[in-house]
Amino acid sequence: MKTMQLITTLVAIFSSINTFAANYTFIDLGTLGGTSSSAHGINDAGQIVGGASNEAGEYHAFLYENGSMTDLGVLGGTTSIAYGINDSGQIVGDAYIESGDYHAFLYENGSMIDIGTLGGTTSATRSINNAGQIVGYSYDSSGQELAYLYENGSMVSLGTLGGTYSVASAINDAGQIVGFGNNALNQDRAVLYENGSVIDLGTLGGTISSAHAMNDAGQIVGFANDELNQTHAFLYENGSMIDLGTLGGSSGIAYAINDAGQVVGGSYTESGDYHAFLYENDSIVDLNDFIDAAINFTMKEAYGINEYGDIVGFGTNADGYTHGFLLYNNDTGRETPVPEPASIVLLSLAGMGIRFIRRK
Repeated sequence: MKTMQLITTLVAIFSSINTFAANYTFIDLGTLGGTSSSAHGINDAGQIVGGASNEAGEYHAFLYENGSMTDLGVLGGTTSIAYGINDSGQIVGDAYIESGDYHAFLYENGSMIDIGTLGGTTSATRSINNAGQIVGYSYDSSGQELAYLYENGSMVSLGTLGGTYSVASAINDAGQIVGFGNNALNQDRAVLYENGSVIDLGTLGGTISSAHAMNDAGQIVGFANDELNQTHAFLYENGSMIDLGTLGGSSGIAYAINDAGQVVGGSYTESGDYHAFLYENDSIVDLNDFIDAAINFTMKEAYGINEYGDIVGFGTNADGYTHGFLLYNNDTGRETPVPEPASIVLLSLAGMGIRFIRRK
């Protein structure tokens, strides 16, 4: 009887804290003193970047590490946001300058550096690889929006599919770049920039697609319309675009993929809600199934995943505010990150051999 009471007590304790389902520890990243935040990128060291509001209501780029969120500042304006971080800790994002235009930035060695434009007034970044190559989009002197590659202090246009604009979304460590742009028929298409060529990746049967990420194995993810004009997440590999499905609703988008082929993004559910998802082993899973409902946090979109399977994104908390989150993969043999106070109880009980299964 005492054994059963102990097990019942332990289950009650575990259900009230922030570690669930044997796989993940859930962490609300908080803010810079304001009410909202969103996490967009994570490297293999577990450093997270994104944007968060401060006490003054301004939205600033942040770096989250060792349980603390640091304000990265601005470029003369009041707003900035970070989208990517490489394993060296170099960070890229966008920030408004004094003129009111926004410019792409590189943050390194404690400084935010304006990397300029293609000759126009604005530019933006989306990704940086481990070689320090940066991609995004910028306006040129004629006002055309073009994908670019920035390296060795220089920004170079990547061209278009024959249309009027292009955007580079991600670059892998091999220097392959993916993004989107319109073609001569003014159709938006996912593209691969490789060896000086701009390659149309096609669609899922419709006319529209967009690529958002690429791993070092050359697998590409994004979204595309099908023959019913519904938007679905896709995985592109070996010359084929594969429909990843949805969480039961009509549409979804994939934002990131790691070298293990794990894909994350957001999708509508059968009930009409929008939830973050993980795709692996040919299955799409609602990330909210990995955490206890007692948290009162709904993960809406997952924007990043590292090689350990740690996932970042944003969701809404019990007060209805948007906050960035981290799902930390506990199955990799690493030390658990700085936990919230309730999670410390789990660490002290972990040696008792209690094992939890994933919630269905």
